[in-house]
Amino acid sequence: MKQTSLAPDELARLVDELMKDEPDQKLIRSLMGKQGLPYSKDPITQMSTVLQSMDQNAAAPAKMKESNLT
Repeated sequence: MKQTSLAPDELARLVDELMKDEPDQKLIRSLMGKQGLPYSKDPITQMSTVLQSMDQNAAAPAKMKESNLT
């Protein structure tokens, strides 16, 4: 699946939905699909996948900055 970057408001919406006691799985599936993230019915896997993606996206600019300094 092709990964596209979610706008900050979409990412916040996805995280907010994942934090609910009874999240809307259709919305989660849609937002994860837009991000190119694999969907799982397991809420722990969903949150883990989203957090890993956020970590990778946050690390990418830092790596680019480091490579531009050398």
